[in-house]
Amino acid sequence: KEFNMFADPMFVVICVETVVLGLIVKWILVGLSNLVRLWKLRTTEGTVDDDIAEKLAIGESNQEDLEMARLELQALNSERFRHRFLERSRPWILQHLEELLTPRTLANIGAD
Repeated sequence: KEFNMFADPMFVVICVETVVLGLIVKWILVGLSNLVRLWKLRTTEGTVDDDIAEKLAIGESNQEDLEMARLELQALNSERFRHRFLERSRPWILQHLEELLTPRTLANIGAD
């Protein structure tokens, strides 16, 4: 005698239970990973924007610190700063260009 699992009356209950338990386990594991910052991107850690956002969220700094951080961010975003940075860092950038560009970046077709 062959067994047909789709004819079993508990089949639907087992499927629903499996999906629900999977969702609960996923929710718990994602919560734990966020708690230990498992998936936090390293490239965005410690940026000026993140530091300002943390200070605003926590409320640790005073108004002068926030104003100084805002001015620093504004300076970093200015074209003048970028040009001066590139001019002063040109020798180092040219020396380490091969390390900075990945093969994937080099393979991309861009405006050269």
